[in-house]
Amino acid sequence: MTETAAAVRIAGAVLCSTVLAVAGALTLPLPTAQAAVLPCPAGIPVPDDVDGDSLPDLLIGVVDTRTDGTTYRWLPGDGGTQGWLDISAGTGLRTADLNGDLCMDAVASGSDDSVVLFLGTPSGLDTAASIRLGLPRAVELSGSERLFFTVAGTRHHNTSQIAVAGSVEDDGSFLSSFLDVLTLDSTAHLASIRSFDLGPLGAHGGEVKPVVADDGLIAVGSYDDTVGSVSGAGAVYLFSSDANDPSAVVFRTRITQNSPGVPGTAEADDMFGAALALRDGRLAIGAQGETVGGVRGAGIVQPVLWHPDTGTYTAYRSISQNTKGVPGSNEKNDNFGAELVVTRGLTGNGSYDIAVGTPAEDVGSRTDAGSVTVANFSRSTYRTYTQNSSRMPGTVERGDRFGASLTAVPGTPSRDSLLIGTPDEQTSGCSTSGSVTRSNATLLGRSTRWSLVPAPCDGHHAYWGSAFAT
Repeated sequence: MTETAAAVRIAGAVLCSTVLAVAGALTLPLPTAQAAVLPCPAGIPVPDDVDGDSLPDLLIGVVDTRTDGTTYRWLPGDGGTQGWLDISAGTGLRTADLNGDLCMDAVASGSDDSVVLFLGTPSGLDTAASIRLGLPRAVELSGSERLFFTVAGTRHHNTSQIAVAGSVEDDGSFLSSFLDVLTLDSTAHLASIRSFDLGPLGAHGGEVKPVVADDGLIAVGSYDDTVGSVSGAGAVYLFSSDANDPSAVVFRTRITQNSPGVPGTAEADDMFGAALALRDGRLAIGAQGETVGGVRGAGIVQPVLWHPDTGTYTAYRSISQNTKGVPGSNEKNDNFGAELVVTRGLTGNGSYDIAVGTPAEDVGSRTDAGSVTVANFSRSTYRTYTQNSSRMPGTVERGDRFGASLTAVPGTPSRDSLLIGTPDEQTSGCSTSGSVTRSNATLLGRSTRWSLVPAPCDGHHAYWGSAFAT
């Protein structure tokens, strides 16, 4: 199979007319607060460093059984005191430097149709003085209509933005879908909003849309989109900043499996775009419902490289458990690609890789035991792990769902440590179900050492590792 497909150029003239039709900008007065005092040291920002000590920290999600909400535990990178964050983030907690102080901040969707920010400090995330940003489209709701949305933060060209993607629901029916891009000022308060209705761009109303953002590129997954006459095939919408004005976001293109250069064909219930991961212009798209070789719900992952200077993308080979060199085989409803993260240095020096979670994978006779495959982004190099793999803690058991959540943190400037969540694992001697496994930031191979990140075991938490703040 060829490594790359042809790059596809996006026609600027068509895009300009489309954006004018569907997007509007709302400029708000700046708050009277003075510019924030920057608490974190100057230097090169470290991803996931929320306390400004230049070491990546961990924010691991677990369910509080008293409230049934997902809360997060902060594990400092310097091995200091762990602590609970006063945060309940049902649709996930996302990190980015949103005020330019080199501490990683966090953003989540609020329960009242708002976006909630938590700023990083030398002592960790400040959850006592959160910043709440209202969404203007919330005031346009009528009757029983509600917003459901996910968020992602990004900082690029000295500009901080939050991408809000979601849908409007009314009594179980999803009426429309949208992307709102919030640009922040130096105090991390709202400066302007640019709004896009995704329907005129081709989106089905559908459920909440996954969104990822990095370095001026925003991708929104609309996995229930109709492509041609094929329902549920799915699509991904790409937006990026204008070269002359980094705060201005422009719709670029809609990618489907029928798009030029993309392998495969759009089919019913493929769910292309149900999972997304993005890093340095490298976008991984999950289509967990894809039928592969007659096997329904086997799932695939599509790597796409974005070229910001030319407004083009390159679609590489699609990856499934039928791909030559990938350990394992396609099985019905494996949903390969249900969870994704783009990593660095796991299959080669300086490589970009995709870690693919398949929590519904059967291992031997153990149903839904789960597996994780690490694929080089553009080359045919693959590794697959289960809890039966060499040096991997734990034991394969039915329903563990190994790989149900994934993240990566820098171990060195060019090599990550991979973290794997197994939220349904029953752990001996611990009241908290679930486990988190971490690699030792080396090239993946037989010598890789894996270790467990201890669960809280405090009697009122469950599903340790059900999420990571990324």
